[in-house]
Order: sequence, then structure tokens, then C-alpha cells
Amino acid sequence: MQDPTVDVAYGNGYWIDPNDAIIGEQRQTPFMPIGYLYGGSTLLQQATFWKKDLYLKCGGMDPSFNFSFDTDLFFRFVRHGARFHFVNKFLASFRIHPASKSCNEEIIPKKDMQRLRQQLAFPYGSFRARCVRTLARVQRTLWYAWQGDLLWLLRRIPVRIRARNAPGMVGPHGRRV
Repeated sequence: MQDPTVDVAYGNGYWIDPNDAIIGEQRQTPFMPIGYLYGGSTLLQQATFWKKDLYLKCGGMDPSFNFSFDTDLFFRFVRHGARFHFVNKFLASFRIHPASKSCNEEIIPKKDMQRLRQQLAFPYGSFRARCVRTLARVQRTLWYAWQGDLLWLLRRIPVRIRARNAPGMVGPHGRRV
């Protein structure tokens, strides 16, 4: 990254199967720090790139996290005032396959996320946190409409509803932690 006003650049990503077939898309919108912290938005780690000095300043990856090491790092980026820049292009892919730990674990990712959420300014399950998530999701919906992705978002609604009871934790059909 050559732009001195950008610390983290991120974009859209694909979910692919073991044979490289695209099975879903993760489209993004401009970054909202508080929306990210409280679960109203996401980043696909594979499509996120950051400056080395920011990474070092924030302490790098925390090996005590088994699954959420990237989310922890991004939380620390937010707390350090990192400047995020959205690139509305597909930048990377995330492979979904039966042997991956992301597809086979459920309890550890939940514990990692609970640990991260304990650091938040107000409780994750509080009325205030639910309001932040709702406002962030409304804002993202407006951005999706603005950038021409509203039909993609609407097609995702039945998939997200079915995913609530899905066996997988990641991917276009996976549950949220």
C-alpha cells in the first residue's frame, strides 16, 4: 500500500469448494469501526491487507486465539485508530473443505468470540449493542444498494435463514458465531 492515508485495505471475497468452484460471495461495504466491534459488519481476512508498521504496533497475531486471531487483530487495529479503505473488487478466496478446522469446530470459535466481546465498552448482549448492530446493518444495506449489490443481498436472505441451523460454521451457508 502506497497511500499514506490507508492502513488497512480490504475487499470482497469468494468462498470456494475443494475443486476451486465458487460456492458463494462475501461482499463488503465501507468500514464502520463500531459496527465491526459489535457484529454489525464483517471482514474476510483473506481479502484484508495491512501495513507492517500497524501490525507491529498492534502486537501482531495473538497465538492464544485458535480461531479468532484475525478478528482480535482487527479489533486492535480499530482501537489503534487504523484507517480502513474498501476496495470494491474480489481480492481473494476462502476454501471450504471438510477437513478444515473452520468447518469442524463449534465450541472454540464461540469461546474465542466471547473472550473478544468481553473487551467491549458495553456488553455485547446489551440493548445498546443490539442497537449498534441494527444501525450498522441498516447502514450496510444502504451501502449495498448504493454500490449496486442490493439484489445480491436480497438473494442471501433465504440462505441466511437456513444457515441458522446449518451444521457448518463458515462459508455462504454457515452459522454466525
